Amino acid sequence: MGIKTIIVSALATVLAVIPLSAQTPTTTWPYIYGEFTDGVVYLAKKGQKEGKFNICLDGCVLHFIDKDLVKSHSSAEVLSVQIGKDIYQNVGGKLLKVIDKSDKCLIVQENEIDFATLNSAESAYGSSSTTLGNMSLSSAEGIGGSNTSASLNHMELKHNRDAGKELPLIVRNYIFVKGRKIFCTKKDVMDIAPDKNLMKQFLKENPVKWKEAHSVLAVGDFLYDQF
Repeated sequence: MGIKTIIVSALATVLAVIPLSAQTPTTTWPYIYGEFTDGVVYLAKKGQKEGKFNICLDGCVLHFIDKDLVKSHSSAEVLSVQIGKDIYQNVGGKLLKVIDKSDKCLIVQENEIDFATLNSAESAYGSSSTTLGNMSLSSAEGIGGSNTSASLNHMELKHNRDAGKELPLIVRNYIFVKGRKIFCTKKDVMDIAPDKNLMKQFLKENPVKWKEAHSVLAVGDFLYDQF
């Protein structure tokens, strides 16, 4: 197992379980959590670092508080992060939530802003496509990683977070095994399987509930031995 996956296991013992405040993300608060929360990040070159973190849904990047400013870590430098009791793994430059794991693979979840739905909702009110693009991205521009040349004051950001529109999200689960990210569907698994006949036999003998992470975990373990 690679160092990035090992870090996921190590992170789980670093922090006590901390309840997180849940809040629907909006165009003025494009974050998974309602507050920046105590956590620990593992960086490729700088080791372990504690702080207050949140996941920005515009690109699934890590934002943190630095002297009352919201800043970001580049995707290239973050290996993984624990925020409260949740663990996020860097998968292809995006921080995805680990929802189940074994010694061989991870099941990760990606929350992506559905800009098409967001823009079509605005279109119903007669906004132009140019305006829509600006409206959809306005909350992220100038915040830490969305515009790396600028930062926003944390208190100002919090003050305005309820002024935006609710962000529609697309939620997808993936198998992450030996550096490969595989969408949790039978078709995607069959497409990538090195030995399709062997994979087909495995699925026949082990019925999988594709929307249940723990059920899909067995598929990841099987693929680990095939790659």
